[in-house]
Amino acid sequence: MTLNTDLEKAKQILKEKNCSCVFCRGNDVIIKTESGIAPLVGFTDSEIDYSDFCAADRIIGKAAAFIYVLLNVKAVHGSVMSVSAVEILNHANIAYSYDVLADSIINRTGTGLCPMEDAVKDTDDPQTALDLIKNKLSFLKKN
Repeated sequence: MTLNTDLEKAKQILKEKNCSCVFCRGNDVIIKTESGIAPLVGFTDSEIDYSDFCAADRIIGKAAAFIYVLLNVKAVHGSVMSVSAVEILNHANIAYSYDVLADSIINRTGTGLCPMEDAVKDTDDPQTALDLIKNKLSFLKKN
């Protein structure tokens, strides 16, 4: 399968199913339904090589973009993508597309910046970003 075919398939599944992200590589399809960035973080602990996958995600901010860089996906589509995510993906030479480009990703209550975006706002290093995201997720689970 080609990059475009896999990316289009991932986008179609994301639209048709109630899921948060989809990874496609030919006939291999991985679907996550949990909300937030936690399911995406889980991919970083997997033994699977994602370098031949394309992905589609509901929301891709800077934090999620760093994870896609670490996973080394071929291409990613975001229903909503932030300007900072575009910068990260461009820097990593990962093909991307989006339906809506947002200045930033806000929290679920609409009162400020998403906590994951806030956690990674001062870094440009994907591994540091992952550590910051994991720390923030751990903190949020405790509180």
